[in-house]
Amino acid sequence: MAFLQWLDGRGWLVAAGPLGDQDGAGLTVARVPGDKVGELVEAAHQQDASVAEGLFDVLVRPWQVRFATPQER
Repeated sequence: MAFLQWLDGRGWLVAAGPLGDQDGAGLTVARVPGDKVGELVEAAHQQDASVAEGLFDVLVRPWQVRFATPQER
């Protein structure tokens, strides 16, 4: 939870939650400036116990939003 609060405090958190098709799996969507991705990965390893203990991995993938509701643009 500390990591999600850290993301939210920077205004980067878009959404987070468990995946319904795989036990123990989850997804976090963050809007992070390109030059801050390393900071995000480091924070995940330091602040998310599941990542620090090796239960979860961090995978950062760029994503171009093509369609969104007006308030999300």
